[in-house]
Order: sequence, then structure tokens, then C-alpha cells
Amino acid sequence: MRTQPRTQQGTETFQGVDMNFMETITIVVTSILASGMITVLWS
Repeated sequence: MRTQPRTQQGTETFQGVDMNFMETITIVVTSILASGMITVLWS
């Protein structure tokens, strides 16, 4: 019997990186929108 390839482990790692990347993008976009709202409110 042959051993199964470990592609699933690599996929989980990449999914973890994608989730961290998406969280970072969400924080950056939220910060930009919040700073724009503050600018509008102060003017």
C-alpha cells in the first residue's frame, strides 16, 4: 500500500494564512472608513 499524499495539511496551512490576511484587510478597510467618517464629522 502506498501512503497518502499530504496535500491536505498544506491546504489547511494556506487557509490559515488566508484567514489572517482577510482579518488584516478587514481591519485596514475599517480603519480607512472610520478615519473618513471622523473627517466628515469634524468638518
